[in-house]
Amino acid sequence: MLTVFILFFIVTLFVVYFIGYCKSGPIGALVFTGLAAYIIIASIFFCAEHFGCDSSSRKSSENSTVTYSSNTQSDHGDTTDAWIYTKEIVRRELKSPGTAKFEFAGHRGVNYLGNKRYSFSSYVDSQNSFGAMIRTHFHGTIKETHNRWVMEELNYN
Repeated sequence: MLTVFILFFIVTLFVVYFIGYCKSGPIGALVFTGLAAYIIIASIFFCAEHFGCDSSSRKSSENSTVTYSSNTQSDHGDTTDAWIYTKEIVRRELKSPGTAKFEFAGHRGVNYLGNKRYSFSSYVDSQNSFGAMIRTHFHGTIKETHNRWVMEELNYN
């Protein structure tokens, strides 16, 4: 994908330079080429910013819940269930949930805090808007309440 983009970028600049040279000579060609390069690069940054390709920290904007039916209720904490429901909530927020690959044995990053609350820290590999696989680290807290899991805090790095 990156190779295709670079090839497109070079061909576009060559065409713009040629058109500028034919119309205005060497100085015009440089001006046209510089303007084209600026527009292409600005477009890339705009797309990256507005279509989720940035790697800066972001925070989930809403509390997410998952409802379940279970015959087993315990007060000592079940980190495996907490991990399963955490993955489900994180998967829902991805651009391409079907490509999600969570950390192997990620349930080891889940800790019981007491009162049916759990903290977690892990990562997921998934495709972004452009189809590239990216790794996103996440952490937060999840709580089990009356047959549902509520995400209290979810942060992405």
